[in-house]
Amino acid sequence: MRTETLTALLGCIADGCATKRRIQAKTGFSWGSVSSYIALLEESGAIVPAPREERDAEDPRSVRYRIAPGRRLCLGMEFRNRSIETALGTADGRIAASYSHQAAGELTNATLAEETGNAIRAALDRARVGPDAVAGAVFALTGAVDIQRKTWLRSPHNPGISGFDFNTLRTLWPESWEVVLEHDILSKARSVIQSRGLSGDDSVFLHIGDGIGMAVRRGGEFQTGSRGFAGEIGHIPCRSLAEEKPRRCSCGKSDCMETRLSTLAAADTRTLERHLLDLCVTAVNLCDPATLIVGGEAVEAYLARHEAEFLRKLRKASWMEAPASFCFYRMSECLPARGAVLGRKEFLIRTIAAAID
Repeated sequence: MRTETLTALLGCIADGCATKRRIQAKTGFSWGSVSSYIALLEESGAIVPAPREERDAEDPRSVRYRIAPGRRLCLGMEFRNRSIETALGTADGRIAASYSHQAAGELTNATLAEETGNAIRAALDRARVGPDAVAGAVFALTGAVDIQRKTWLRSPHNPGISGFDFNTLRTLWPESWEVVLEHDILSKARSVIQSRGLSGDDSVFLHIGDGIGMAVRRGGEFQTGSRGFAGEIGHIPCRSLAEEKPRRCSCGKSDCMETRLSTLAAADTRTLERHLLDLCVTAVNLCDPATLIVGGEAVEAYLARHEAEFLRKLRKASWMEAPASFCFYRMSECLPARGAVLGRKEFLIRTIAAAID
């Protein structure tokens, strides 16, 4: 019972509902219970008072709390072609340190262990913490990922990776760490949703870069499918333009959407708009989201100039003038290493509460 109460209070603080009055209103706990448990959390070092400038504007006399920055951190890691981006963060989404580890060359099965170890050590050094301050790590990966077996199956953007088993890296971190793999599209989505202050509870997130990825979120959870491969909208065949020559996709098949709409497709503005419209109409008609979130290297320049006009065309072409809300994001807001940390909020809160209890 006490662990559940501590978890509830920490969850409120992590969500920004961080004064005693707000916590009491949200949880329904008595004032005495809230006060005593806040005192326990503060005495244990799990939470600290926020600086005065972060006081609640509606209740400036109340102390606002936040998760202590050095307790139970999570390490988020995004694997690119020649680098590993890292972020060490707390349960309330604050980043203690971030670091971009540049690899000696392209990441391959032969080099991944050494480069991952170097990236982990550099991230901890930058944050000035030891491994014991970290509760777990999340590896955000492109391509096909077997989450259950912790295996990076393949990645068109990392051709040197094939069936890499992350279990072989267990000597790089303490046994106490809980390590998980996830597709980087989920990490991208979380980072953008947080940066824009969106609820994201009923949304479709589209990233159009070297490839195309989609994340569908319902009721606060991402729909990942039976094998974790849901959202591969970029590999839906696109044969609407019969006059175009067939194009081979990185997945081995021909005429996937990625061959028409990506940085690799090098489409002109007219063609880009046509294929982006096809992609977005497919996404909103299929999923009917409250919010469609779109961005990526391939479409940023276009949407920065034509967002309003594109949305008008999208609503005209889609079923019942969807979506209700549209959000265009820039790459500066898309930080997968940070998003990977955000996805482990509940896990971090449980570990903090369990350690106190």
